[in-house]
Amino acid sequence: MAILAHPDDAKILAGGTLYQHQQRGDSVAIWSITYTPDSVRGHEGAAGAQRLTAFLLARPPDLVLTHWLDDTYPDHVASVRLVVEALVYYAVAHGLEDVAASRRAFPQVWSCDTYGALGSRGAFDPEWAIVRSAVWAQKHQALAAHQSQTPAHWTARIRRPNAFYGARCHRPYAEGLRRLPLAFVNNLPAYEYLPS
Repeated sequence: MAILAHPDDAKILAGGTLYQHQQRGDSVAIWSITYTPDSVRGHEGAAGAQRLTAFLLARPPDLVLTHWLDDTYPDHVASVRLVVEALVYYAVAHGLEDVAASRRAFPQVWSCDTYGALGSRGAFDPEWAIVRSAVWAQKHQALAAHQSQTPAHWTARIRRPNAFYGARCHRPYAEGLRRLPLAFVNNLPAYEYLPS
């Protein structure tokens, strides 16, 4: 499950990763949760945030992709904090008195890169890279659906960090991810549930 601020964030920041999960038969869901409280979208977003917690409790995902806590975009920071609150509520509802059981039940939580690979305390340094050279075209097609967001601009903007992460894996492109630091996460090795 990708829980990100804006409808196009999933394609920009994790489109290749989500596509690879779908290709291997995983169920993929995307939640967009940014809003301003006094707008129509704000009321919809608030209702959506309440449903997010209910959804996590009813059908917990194995993997959550969200924004980085050090992201500099205010919508992204607000979104990841909402995700953390929902996940903490989820963990408490599952009973933290048995820490080992809670960690096994809790989804893996990873942060996506930022738009410019920079955060409030420095550069985004991924712990895991999803090699996605073969799905670069699919990612661009998905971005093209967001014409109001100037897809060509985002293609150019994400190419540089994706090429940098790809070079680390000896591939043309890759998406970088880093673990969201939550004490109650079960911290399984990334290769057990993330595509490579």
